[in-house]
Amino acid sequence: MTEVESGAAPLPLFYSCAITIIVSEELPIPQARQLREILEDNGASAEIKKTDDSMNLEEVTHIISTTTDFACYDKAGLLLVPVITPEWVTQSLSRRRQAPIRPYTPDERYIFSNVHLTCADIPQGDKVAIIGATCAMGGMESNSLTKLVTHICALTMDHPKCQAAKDKGLKCKIVLPQWFDDCLKLGKRIDERPYLLPNPEIFLFNP
Repeated sequence: MTEVESGAAPLPLFYSCAITIIVSEELPIPQARQLREILEDNGASAEIKKTDDSMNLEEVTHIISTTTDFACYDKAGLLLVPVITPEWVTQSLSRRRQAPIRPYTPDERYIFSNVHLTCADIPQGDKVAIIGATCAMGGMESNSLTKLVTHICALTMDHPKCQAAKDKGLKCKIVLPQWFDDCLKLGKRIDERPYLLPNPEIFLFNP
C-alpha cells in the first residue's frame, strides 16, 4: 500500500540524512546555524564543525562546505561521502526533492559545477566532446530545454531552443562553443559575456 493509499504523510525532504556543516570564512557560524535549523526542520540531523575538527564519517551522509580546505575532505572522498555547497539545500527545497550532488561541489577543479547544459546547432562530434567535458568537470546535460538549463551552446540564434529561451524570457545564457574550449584551456570558469549570442564580443577581437 502506498503512502497516498494509506493516508500517511510524505517523509520529510532530508529524512535519514546526517549532515555535517563546516564553518569557514564563506560560511560563518550565524549562517551555519540558520542552515542547521532549515535542515532539522526538514527531517535531517545536523551538526556544525570547524575546518580542523575530526568527525566520524561512517555516521555522516553529507558534508556541507564552501571549501575543500578542511581536515576530513580527502577521507570523505575515499568513503564516498558527498561534499556539497549550501546551494544544494536551497535547490532541494525549491524542487521539493533532493537535488543531484554533482553540480554543487565546492571543489574548484570542477569548473563546470552549476552548469546545466543543452546543445543547439552544434555538429555531432563537437557536441559529444562538449557534453563529455562538461559532465567530467562537474556539470550536467539535458537533451531538451528545461527551466534547469543554465547554458545553451549554439552557433547562431536560429535554433528552436534559442528562440524558445528568448521568447519565454529564460535566464539561461546562450554561448558559443568557444567558451567551453577556453574554460578548459585556462583550467577555470571564465566570464561568459564575450561569448554570448547574438553579438559575441570575441568576434570583434578575432574577426
